[in-house]
Amino acid sequence: IYVDATSMSTQYLVFLTVDCQKNKNMQRKMDKAVATGDKDRIRFLTWLLSKSQAVRTVAIHRITMNEGRNTAGVDKVSMKGVKNKKDFKTKLLKQLNLMKKPTAIRRAYIPKPNGKKRPLGIPTMMDRIIQGIIRMCIEPIAEYHYSDASYGFRPNCLDSVR
Repeated sequence: IYVDATSMSTQYLVFLTVDCQKNKNMQRKMDKAVATGDKDRIRFLTWLLSKSQAVRTVAIHRITMNEGRNTAGVDKVSMKGVKNKKDFKTKLLKQLNLMKKPTAIRRAYIPKPNGKKRPLGIPTMMDRIIQGIIRMCIEPIAEYHYSDASYGFRPNCLDSVR
């Protein structure tokens, strides 16, 4: 799990580094469980990762630091105009509920070169955070099943097909 540390305090970064190492160990254990086909172990490790404070914090950090952070969903919540980013992130962390039903998607239309418009669905910030947590939890499972020759949209895959 990679995090840009420039916007975090040292004490917080130490906590996150230790917790991230535990998560990497859990992800390695999940790799082994997927390789052996141990479904109960996979479910347990996925559940553990989803409850991990570091996974949740990294998901919030990624969503609040990416280019789409100023784009609001139907709930009108975005990073635009937020003065105290740390308090805002803490508030998001406290409100986080993985069992909540996703909210409606805000629909926007982007013009295409041929004059038509392409629909674009914009989820709420909380739904994007939940998607990020789920992605980090199931990534080791999907990674195991990828072909070694497959390079598209894979994390940490810098090689290209020649």
